[in-house]
Amino acid sequence: MRRGDPDIPRAVADAIAEAERCLSANSPRAAAVMFRGALAEIVTQRGSETARAKGSLYAQLGQMASDGDLDDTLADWADHVRVLGNAGAHPLELEPVSRDEADELSRLVNALVEYLFVHPARVRRARAGRQ
Repeated sequence: MRRGDPDIPRAVADAIAEAERCLSANSPRAAAVMFRGALAEIVTQRGSETARAKGSLYAQLGQMASDGDLDDTLADWADHVRVLGNAGAHPLELEPVSRDEADELSRLVNALVEYLFVHPARVRRARAGRQ
């Protein structure tokens, strides 16, 4: 992910950048929590009013899927990020987060950002250039 990319909301980019710093410091649990935070920011930026009003990230993601803002695969990815983020935040209740799992979260969140923010912006610019 490119920090400072105008197609990516700053709050989303900042959460991802912090998660990546956690990975650089070999802190996969902290990275998982921040990737989950990035997911929450994605809901704030791209979720419908109904999705944002839901009381949990689980429900918000479910609403985004129902609204068609996330297809089934992306909704499944997002839920995986949520679950591992919870594991990072609640280490006494859930299994620890491995480095490999945190690296996977990075790939998943970055793919979500590409799909939800970057690609639509590219299409809008391409269409505007043809008019």
